[in-house]
Amino acid sequence: HGQQWQDGLALIGRGKFEKALTIIDRIAEQPLADAQVRQVGQWLTAYEVMRAERSDRIEADYATYVGWVKEDLARAAEDSNKAWWLQAVKDTSKAYNSAPDEQDFRASPWLQEVVDGAIAAAGAYESDGEWYKAAGIYIHLSDVFPHNKEYRAALDRCQAHIQLEYAYTPEADWKTEVVNIEPQMARDAFRKISGEHIKIPDFRAMAVSALEQVLRMAEEPKLTEVFEAMADPDNVRMFTSRVQVYLRKAEREEQLTCGQLIEIFDQVLKINQETQLIRPQSVLIREFVSGALRPLDKYTDMLWPVDIDEFNKQTQGKFSGVGIRIQKMPNGPIKVISPLEDTPAYLAGLQPGDLVTMIEGEPAKKFSIRKAVNAITGEPGTYVRLTIRRPTTKEEFDVRLQRQVITIYTIKGFARDEHGKWTYMIDPENKIAYLRLTNFTETSTDELREAITGLLAEGMRGLIFDLRDNPGGTLKAAVEVANLFLENDMLIVSTKDRHGKPWEVSASGQAHFSDIPIVVLANTVSASAAEIVTGALQVHKRALIVGERTFGKGSVQQVLQLNTTPPAYLKL
Repeated sequence: HGQQWQDGLALIGRGKFEKALTIIDRIAEQPLADAQVRQVGQWLTAYEVMRAERSDRIEADYATYVGWVKEDLARAAEDSNKAWWLQAVKDTSKAYNSAPDEQDFRASPWLQEVVDGAIAAAGAYESDGEWYKAAGIYIHLSDVFPHNKEYRAALDRCQAHIQLEYAYTPEADWKTEVVNIEPQMARDAFRKISGEHIKIPDFRAMAVSALEQVLRMAEEPKLTEVFEAMADPDNVRMFTSRVQVYLRKAEREEQLTCGQLIEIFDQVLKINQETQLIRPQSVLIREFVSGALRPLDKYTDMLWPVDIDEFNKQTQGKFSGVGIRIQKMPNGPIKVISPLEDTPAYLAGLQPGDLVTMIEGEPAKKFSIRKAVNAITGEPGTYVRLTIRRPTTKEEFDVRLQRQVITIYTIKGFARDEHGKWTYMIDPENKIAYLRLTNFTETSTDELREAITGLLAEGMRGLIFDLRDNPGGTLKAAVEVANLFLENDMLIVSTKDRHGKPWEVSASGQAHFSDIPIVVLANTVSASAAEIVTGALQVHKRALIVGERTFGKGSVQQVLQLNTTPPAYLKL
């Protein structure tokens, strides 16, 4: 039965579990069938049972969600409150994601009623300036109709308003965020986009989007709390009427050049200088550029001077601080998400859920998240005093933490032992290990190499390599990680520029672990560098991939330094 056994294993590798079970069950019925065959048969049987149960649950969920939608429609017919349409489109999105067939779902007779009512409600929310609720409708419509450009554009419009309202409040630390932003940074960024973006840029679309963003900001009533000149309607009218002249001119043109976009930018700065509407000028520069980049793609972005330290932290995997991940609570304290292992915060006993109520004696509720991070981080060897309230015990206490260089470890196991250390051998009997890579940094390859070397010393026979929810990281790290598993000259990644000129990187022949059986776990959030590694291991049949279709970024970014002082960068 050797050939049948091989056929069964091949079917498993292709995800044909039902057919594989038929073959392997037939082998397992033979008197001389070994334990391995029977074990695989048991695994397949258990999987088929689980899959059938899951299918039944999804079918039941679908019926439940459709029932909810119809109840929402009945309430909307009785009550003019537009909130029922928001609820209806939320429940419709749930039903869509449980539907057995997308096309059949979109043909459901009740769906058009939901869409019509939801769009009308979204328009009313926009008129009332309730951007969060309008965005809530458009995001669910975009989920059900992912190729509808109108819903996507409406969502982008609402999100632009939300970002403005969130960024510029009396409590926000926006003044710190715009420090050292200079006009030359925008001009240089536009020139680099002109020469190096993957596609020939549509400078007309960039100009229109930039001017719309500037007008959106000038006309946003909530920003009068921050920008005093906006409280004068005549001043706002003077500014917007002059900017609208350039918007109308840009809309009439078939195309614009990079130079013409820069001229429009300079004219907007001049109008602002004369009206003094948006001060400091760096705010206007940031918003103009934000609008201009929007038509390019969803990844191109600026790294302004204040962003550089955070970017370096994420890519290098090191920073100076006390080792806590934090979250700003609305109008309240700072919440500890988790202390990083073996850091000052961890050793001081800080716990997930702890609330930082004071930073160096100042109430934390006055701090934006960026200001809090800046206050807590600092030079190695210096100290910071935090006042902590522990909700579980109602206790409040001070901790004095010495800052040090913190390494953000990207390799995790499946559980922690009693000493807080990660456990990697998920199946000790069969010597199967599990490693999760959270993102790709400069330290990831060394971490991974060290972990696998230790596991081989323990007798590891196979590896589950989890890249689910991994958003990516540096291209260099992706190449180095793939290089650990691939033999010489195996292609890892290739790209083409706008002229079709290719660039590629292949394995260097320094594979340390070229024969370990590997299963890679991936999902819809596995992106960028995670997709490069997963794809390379899949194409060269070096690993089996289990999970879901990945994010689909399909592009590689460069970080280009602008010719400015202080430094700023374009992520292109």
